[in-house]
Amino acid sequence: MPSQPSPTAFIRTVWPVVLGLLILLGIGFRVNQLDTPVFWVDEVATATRVSGYTQAEILAAVVDGQRRSPTDLKKYQQVGDRPFGATVHALTRSPEHAPLYFLLTRGWMSLFGSSVAAIRSLSVLLGLLLLPALYGLCRQIDPLPRMAELALALVSISPYFIAYSREARPYSLWALALVLGCGALARALHRTTFAAWATYSLMVTLNLYTSLLFLPVLVGQGAYVGVLALKGKSMVWKPWCWAAGIGFIAFLPWVWVMVQNWSALESNVSWAESPLPWPVIVGVWLYSVAILVFDVPIAPFPSAIALLQGIMALLVLVTMGWAVASAIRQAAFPRWGLGLALALPTPLALVLLDGLQGGQVSATSRYLFPAQLGLVLALAGWLGYGWHKHPQRTRGIAIALLFLCLLSNCIGVGRSPMYQKGRNLHNAEIAAVINQVPAALVLAEATQTFDLLSLSHNLADSVSLSILPKGTEVDAVPLCETVETVFLLNPSVEWRDRLIQKLPPTAQVQEAYRPPLLTANDVHLSLWRVDATRLCPAN
Repeated sequence: MPSQPSPTAFIRTVWPVVLGLLILLGIGFRVNQLDTPVFWVDEVATATRVSGYTQAEILAAVVDGQRRSPTDLKKYQQVGDRPFGATVHALTRSPEHAPLYFLLTRGWMSLFGSSVAAIRSLSVLLGLLLLPALYGLCRQIDPLPRMAELALALVSISPYFIAYSREARPYSLWALALVLGCGALARALHRTTFAAWATYSLMVTLNLYTSLLFLPVLVGQGAYVGVLALKGKSMVWKPWCWAAGIGFIAFLPWVWVMVQNWSALESNVSWAESPLPWPVIVGVWLYSVAILVFDVPIAPFPSAIALLQGIMALLVLVTMGWAVASAIRQAAFPRWGLGLALALPTPLALVLLDGLQGGQVSATSRYLFPAQLGLVLALAGWLGYGWHKHPQRTRGIAIALLFLCLLSNCIGVGRSPMYQKGRNLHNAEIAAVINQVPAALVLAEATQTFDLLSLSHNLADSVSLSILPKGTEVDAVPLCETVETVFLLNPSVEWRDRLIQKLPPTAQVQEAYRPPLLTANDVHLSLWRVDATRLCPAN
């Protein structure tokens, strides 16, 4: 009888095919229904700034009580005849966001248009470029290919990385820049040539112009190089200081922009100072770890499904924790120290900031990208080490994790992750309620302008929109034309009550849509409906 192939030979034959299929699936998940997820206010901010409009300019143009169509609001999110200088000016009014991604997006939209899919496709491309960059970094950490292949498989179909590859925000570019920066540092430490250190210096500049949150990572990398110097590799300390210093000097023009626009910066980030209980913050940290591989809609009520979700999330957390501990125990410091310098500094800086200000910035999953990448490196390194030492157990764990990734992506097709879209998560449902009315008028206060710009992507063009200046008397609201239904988008209690007092007795005001909430404190948009055959304010 012919001999049967050994399990090892079978794995060697099948694994490359499986890896190729996972990469193809990852590409498919990234591009499938790219324009379906909610185009939320942060993406609206991307589109408006790139198109050359500041927030103040948009408010001055549309907050006047006049009726407009959704198409009228979309024009502020499209690259038109505004010059490149207008884009630069708009970016300086939001100096908390480093400008590189937005400048790239300006060029991208000029080439491929301003549709939702076109804007997001740049993030898709950057997310795909992350894959070979991560593979190269892992091969520098571990010359054997298994760690790199496992990291490639995990990031290809990770629901977390896929979600941010489908969003018109800088996070795909940031992930790519972080990995390129770590790879450049590892190469410079190994080769210690002028070209290698010059490349690292360029990567420092690239990262700083991508996200200000690279600053803690830069400090962490300095600490890592300092420890290496103390351990006998003293020749690397001075080149690192020169490379990092030159990279930071190249960033000084944007530091000057931040200083010049400091009041705008403080105003733009004031949301982060809102208090959040520490148990909730810790819960977000744990959730952010779990969604690397397991992200399904959370069951809102106690049930068997909720229990199963909790068990699976707990198993993922235990696996991640074990992977980190094992990576530190099994590998030498030059290997795990590089991952630690990437993963730890940014979360620590954000936690320290929250501790000093009583805020919530560390409870923002998208700010934890360095930690997420560090976890991927630890997990892939642990699985790669065990692939040969404990093959059956390790391969079983790898299969289980990859299956959870695939399951999460299949369940999430056409769905916006709950951690990603903020208060605009239910825009599609709100728009469906409005669109079913033949002649609808949506009223909103000035504070909801960008929410209405976000909602405009889901509304039929037959819907009329009116944004009212702050302090507008209800008598001046244009309700005296015959309309079938008036909707109020997320009205303040004070404004809604004033409107109710002015309406005729025949009018009925009731909540038209309320999304399912996990907690009573979940941030969401409300929609109220006013029904009357003729809506004229009472005299």
